[in-house]
Amino acid sequence: LRLAEQRCAYVLEQFDNVDSPLLYYTSSADAPLIARKTETTDSVMPSSNALMAHALLTLGTLCDRDHWAMRAEAMLAAVRPLTSQVSGAACWSQLALRLARPDLQVAIVGPDAHAWAAELRSRYAPRELLLGATAPTSYPPLLDGKGRSGLTLGYLCIGRTCQLPVDSLDAFIALLTKAAEA
Repeated sequence: LRLAEQRCAYVLEQFDNVDSPLLYYTSSADAPLIARKTETTDSVMPSSNALMAHALLTLGTLCDRDHWAMRAEAMLAAVRPLTSQVSGAACWSQLALRLARPDLQVAIVGPDAHAWAAELRSRYAPRELLLGATAPTSYPPLLDGKGRSGLTLGYLCIGRTCQLPVDSLDAFIALLTKAAEA
């Protein structure tokens, strides 16, 4: 996660466009061009800006960087007219759905965190961002202050506000299933 955070910061530094929330297709370190392009249309491959907006939203949420999540929203707003063109905006449309129904942050802390995570990953849960640690930790921020010695606890969080911990995997899965249906 730290590496992803570092790479994201690097991309923002090298590809930033001061006149737009969208990013340039070429780095500021590249040889100067007559014009620097901004890619926004999804084709066979999603556009670089759409993918970066997803990364900003995810990392902004997990790493407590609100300005990254806000940039993802601004990027979507900048291409809003494009989203009516179904063939050119699939990845952007997915971002709009993520913003309309925010991701569920799932935190697991304790000695059985790996087993719990494996079980949770075996389910179809596209709205869940899963973080875990086998011992209490302060990074990423969502895990800070969570966990008790010897117990594995699951936390369901929305907007970085967490519900009370659950110490049973079955009960935690039931809680996540109910939250996903809401």
